Amino acid sequence: MKKRYTHILGIDEAGRGPLAGPLYVGAVLLPLSMHSFPFPLRDSKQMSSQQRKEVFAWIRTSPLLSYTFSYVSAKRIDTEGISRSVSRAALRCVERIPQKKHANYHLITDAGIRVEGYTHDSFPRADETIRAVSLASVVAKEMRDRYMERIHKAYPQYGFDHHKGYGTAHHQRMIQRHGICALHRLTFTRKFHTLSKT
Repeated sequence: MKKRYTHILGIDEAGRGPLAGPLYVGAVLLPLSMHSFPFPLRDSKQMSSQQRKEVFAWIRTSPLLSYTFSYVSAKRIDTEGISRSVSRAALRCVERIPQKKHANYHLITDAGIRVEGYTHDSFPRADETIRAVSLASVVAKEMRDRYMERIHKAYPQYGFDHHKGYGTAHHQRMIQRHGICALHRLTFTRKFHTLSKT
């Protein structure tokens, strides 16, 4: 890392592959001078739900960190495609991140995330090797999970609070039974299009 940078701005997404629900992108601005952390470096998918909640609480309360998130609806994903949707949300995160005074950051994203108009590095498995990206993955995953748990109340028949919109066997059975709803991604659920939309 070039010495002139004082921070790393890490970006990662959650919800690229589900059949239903929005995609979330998280961003965390981490000072390079920060070396002590209360938990090991790992991707949010390798954490339990309780561990993610604890890490997210730490991110929110740490005076040394800044974070933000953005999301793209299922309808927008159908219109623009998943790759463009990820890039759009990532760009919003870069534009929204609260800037620490005099912070000069180096932007790093997990593989497959492009931020148009900004110079950045993108690495495979960055969420497992770059602390700021790992923290961003927690922000994205936690915010998306919370949304899916809330929206479950409007569509309790699908079980979104459990599978979070991913294509589990139970979720597919519920689609076969109830049809698709406004939260489903039509481009991800083509085989169910003959069923009614609720």
